[in-house]
Amino acid sequence: TTIAGLRIGSWDGAQQFFTGTIDEVALYNKALSTTRVAAHVAASQLPLGAPSDLSARAVSASQIDLAWADNAGAETAQVLQRSTDAAFTSPTSISLGANVQAYSDTGRAASTQYWYRVRATDASDASAWSPVATATTQAAPPPASYASLVSADRPVGWWRLGETSGTTAVNQAGG
Repeated sequence: TTIAGLRIGSWDGAQQFFTGTIDEVALYNKALSTTRVAAHVAASQLPLGAPSDLSARAVSASQIDLAWADNAGAETAQVLQRSTDAAFTSPTSISLGANVQAYSDTGRAASTQYWYRVRATDASDASAWSPVATATTQAAPPPASYASLVSADRPVGWWRLGETSGTTAVNQAGG
């Protein structure tokens, strides 16, 4: 059987087609009582719960891992904000999907403190911001020395001509 269109509220079978937007559909194998329908409508009108338990942990010189509890239930997306000051004067907003509870923030500057907060959103509303979490990226590793970089590439011969400790040039590669 092929249905040519969606009939909503067509009690007499007439061609009454729905025009508009449907946010969500639930199908049941029985009719719901008016009490249950009213409960569904009331629950859909509840404000979005704010995320909680936001934590931030620096895992490297360029990455901070975040995790939080999603308390919204019916959000369509979440917004994570990052700032380099506690007042969020000029934050960077990162769009995330619904029900996300973790994020790895990569490409951060070494030895820099970042502040984070997250909130849930839907088509018409946004929750309160979560409590703020902060973390400082780890210090950048020291740059490799010239000698260690050259040695790592296993040269056939290597003479340090600027050596000032003696008068004889020595093959540092051992050959």
